[in-house]
Amino acid sequence: MIMEDRKFADIGNTAVLQYQQGTHRIIEWADFVTVHGIMGEASVAALAGSMGDCGIFLLAQASSAGNLLDESYTTNMIYIGNETHVSGFIAQGALDPSRLTMTPGVKLNPGVDNRGQQYRIPETVIGCDGSDIMIVGRGIYQAADPAKAAELYRKRGWFALA
Repeated sequence: MIMEDRKFADIGNTAVLQYQQGTHRIIEWADFVTVHGIMGEASVAALAGSMGDCGIFLLAQASSAGNLLDESYTTNMIYIGNETHVSGFIAQGALDPSRLTMTPGVKLNPGVDNRGQQYRIPETVIGCDGSDIMIVGRGIYQAADPAKAAELYRKRGWFALA
């Protein structure tokens, strides 16, 4: 399955046009997209209603240092997610047992990079915080052997469930 990490964040009509008719023709190839709920429930509902089988992951929390997605924002995203029947959330841990949670900022060595990205290990994200899916970027694509790195993350994620 393919997820477009587009983070749609506009009024409903504009987001729908970007999804259906934009330069990248996302409607033709994405199985899931990410969406900011900052424009409110109506915008998320408009996009959700235009997507057919494509699912939405609503950004409820972020892994970057100093982000503005506070507890009130997260609570509002859970409400909007339930009202619009999104597939799940992008968050730092499980938010709603009826929806999937994907967590970014996963790396084998925890810490912060020089651009504010805060990294946590698979065992914390999956095993302690209850996320369903970990999002690994640089830990794989910057590895000397990306395939081997991906396999290592897969194993660490599965072991964290035990």
